[in-house]
Amino acid sequence: TICPKATEQEAYLFMQVCRAHGLSPWGDGEIYLVKFQDQPAYWVIGKQAYVNRGTIHPQYKSHESGLIGVDKDGGVHYHKGEFLPPGQTLAGSWCNIERRTQGPICETYSLADWEKKSQQGLAMALWRTSKGAMMHKVALKQTFREAFPDVFATVPVESEAFVDQEVTLEQSV
Repeated sequence: TICPKATEQEAYLFMQVCRAHGLSPWGDGEIYLVKFQDQPAYWVIGKQAYVNRGTIHPQYKSHESGLIGVDKDGGVHYHKGEFLPPGQTLAGSWCNIERRTQGPICETYSLADWEKKSQQGLAMALWRTSKGAMMHKVALKQTFREAFPDVFATVPVESEAFVDQEVTLEQSV
């Protein structure tokens, strides 16, 4: 099943989003339906959907991405991938996408701006245990969106993707 806790209505709406945007929910990391307790279900578009679509764009040449660490003396260090050396604090992430004729896009993202928190102000579960991985995903997703807006203009971002509790099946068709 896609999401055992989702209602039939939430699953139906999710599958309509998948179909409309050509995203696969079947285990390849493109899109996920998530539901916690009695909260409305929502979908998360995986970083793989952005990488898959961006890398086949005719303007795509290459990309690099990673984490930004700050050492005890305040020095800022850029690292490829999701590894942060001991003694450094995670400050954010970065992504550089080389395009064939339009020039590069290099963006940085601050942990303080992107860390997801609950209504009580606590970091969400994945953000507590995997901040580096989550920030790396932010950098990839956002920079690919910016580098290739024609590809991603109609793909909803996570914050736009919350399923409205008031929507009925009739309204969604």
